[in-house]
Amino acid sequence: MCTPRPLRGENINILFWNTNIPNADKEKTVNINESLVEIVLENNIDFISLAEYGADIQRLCNKLNSVSKKQYNLIPISKCDRIVGLLNTYYPVTYLNDETRYIIIKTVIGSKELIIATIHNISKLRYEDEDARLSLHEFHEDIIKYEIKSNCNHTLAIKY
Repeated sequence: MCTPRPLRGENINILFWNTNIPNADKEKTVNINESLVEIVLENNIDFISLAEYGADIQRLCNKLNSVSKKQYNLIPISKCDRIVGLLNTYYPVTYLNDETRYIIIKTVIGSKELIIATIHNISKLRYEDEDARLSLHEFHEDIIKYEIKSNCNHTLAIKY
């Protein structure tokens, strides 16, 4: 969990977790959702980023919205199959890009725009180091492109 430096007096609390739960494991899915709800409520989480989350993210969103003072929306993702996310509706979200292994969004905290970029990189167990470096390089180049396009120099990059 990470709480970035406040931007003009506001904080955003972030939870990122590689849950490592395959779609077929229903028991682990139930347990992880119970744990996630508890963690989100106890730590006043605004942004939830989950890698390898095999459960129904909409169901988690609905559960959080039923028990939390905050309301959450799904982060729009079209191509990324490794990461899912929820963001407190207090923070507007602008979709910038997503690829197979990463998502890039923009939000506003106080009067500052913040780009949040999250990657679930290639496993060193299954791929060569060079493949992982190339994947991170592509991620980095995309971040720079959207920083320039958005005229935004506040970026939080999260690597699983």
